[in-house]
Amino acid sequence: MAGAIRYAVTVGNITEWGSASYTEYTMQEIVVANAASDSALNFGGVTTADIFYLKSDQALTLNVQAAAGTDIPIDANKPFILAGTAVTGAWVSNASGSDANVVFKIWGA
Repeated sequence: MAGAIRYAVTVGNITEWGSASYTEYTMQEIVVANAASDSALNFGGVTTADIFYLKSDQALTLNVQAAAGTDIPIDANKPFILAGTAVTGAWVSNASGSDANVVFKIWGA
């Protein structure tokens, strides 16, 4: 499955536009148990993510490229997007007090 994705990010009155071609794509809905630590996200056949999207109904911590790295806080019910990157692995931890329903999408090659 090949294609292209276009995106726009607007902050205040500034909008940045971008696009990326992809040959692989996955979309998954998972539950990350409360107190889970460094749970690997299955890239579903995508080797390298050029665009990475994640949204959760609970606050999470995300690490990319290595399970032990810089913790990226993910707010509940707000999308998190990495674009123009080369992510080869992602891990999430959940200390929210509740199980987290997570949707993540990956476009890449």
